[in-house]
Amino acid sequence: MTARVTYREYRAEDIPALSALWKECFGDSDGFIKSFFAALPSIGCGAVAEVGGEVAGAAYAITAQELVTPHGGARRVGYIYGVGVHERFRGLSLGIGVTETAARLARGRGAEIIATLPADEGLYKFYERTLGARRQLCRERVRIAPAEGAEVTRINSEEYLRRRGTLLAERVRLRLDGAAMAFEEAMLTEYSGGLFAVGSGIAAAYIDGEHAIIPELLLPSGQGNAHECAAAVCAALGAAAGELLLPSAQGESYIAADCAIPADCVWNLSFD
Repeated sequence: MTARVTYREYRAEDIPALSALWKECFGDSDGFIKSFFAALPSIGCGAVAEVGGEVAGAAYAITAQELVTPHGGARRVGYIYGVGVHERFRGLSLGIGVTETAARLARGRGAEIIATLPADEGLYKFYERTLGARRQLCRERVRIAPAEGAEVTRINSEEYLRRRGTLLAERVRLRLDGAAMAFEEAMLTEYSGGLFAVGSGIAAAYIDGEHAIIPELLLPSGQGNAHECAAAVCAALGAAAGELLLPSAQGESYIAADCAIPADCVWNLSFD
């Protein structure tokens, strides 16, 4: 007899099993995993697949973020994150089940948009079939050589969020709330990066191998040189080289969403 599969919202008593599953699927440190589950009640929700009463898979939706316009309109986003299934339970379509359940839970928390950043190219089709989430945004990777220059100072998530709001006040953008921004900082710090003031702007960066990856660098209009600021961030992190990720009309596929996202939307920060 095939064991019964049940999908439900996660409970606090699931965290040890979910932490072990996260470790198996993604290999993050125990400290990072602990910080995620500590943040989860504030930043989103989680879905669990049980097989015969055993936690076999999970997916999460980060809902502490909104797509906003300069005129004050805001639509809550449910960002699908951390979809994983225990190796011995793969082949049972549990990934589909937990993803659909996480999206449903997110809508129950007010999400009007379901979006994600697929981990690889092949997953765009999975999210389109499962959630109706299509490719929306692209980005390009600009190689950066580290160089001393603009002053780089580490700042906390509250200060970064304040400065980001000022810099993007006239743009369509993804806005994270305080809890989500704090988790973003924890994630960047896990990978030897963080949030920084650089020259007259701000940057979010982390280390991948010997490279600095800068998913967001924002400068006031007409002030500063993005490449020079990116080079300074790379140097401050001690990286051998770097990549600045820039929104682009074409190139590397980025966000998938179940509704149209304006092409000029600033959606640099994501949980990947």
